[in-house]
Amino acid sequence: MSLDDVAFPALVFSQEQLVVAPSADFLTVATGKAVRDGWYDNMLIADSAGVFYRVDGVEVKKESYFKRPKTPFGRGVRLVNFRIAAIERPSLDEVVRMTAQAIGRDETLWSAGHDVDALLRSLRACHSVEEIVLLFSG
Repeated sequence: MSLDDVAFPALVFSQEQLVVAPSADFLTVATGKAVRDGWYDNMLIADSAGVFYRVDGVEVKKESYFKRPKTPFGRGVRLVNFRIAAIERPSLDEVVRMTAQAIGRDETLWSAGHDVDALLRSLRACHSVEEIVLLFSG
């Protein structure tokens, strides 16, 4: 399977963090440090159709420094051969737990003055994974 099979936007769980991926392009450009530090290892993707995928591996495209894509953190790397596998869908309670845990660890939400308690209440009121994806991507 590849990223072409994923219905975007999607929630991405990695290293106990949560990121919303609006498109496949969002996931195919990264910093070299992110790849080296294992950001893509055991990454879990929950797409907007409620399907879950685990990342089985990525490869870095070899290209000259000046052809590499720009990121907010400097020149990045382009990822190719993004291999994913569909996995059994976790329970809604498990997805809510993983999402709430990631929110609790996100210091930028707390420091920016967001109403995190209201966000957590909205999260717990969701009746499906699809609703959770829409909550965070909307």
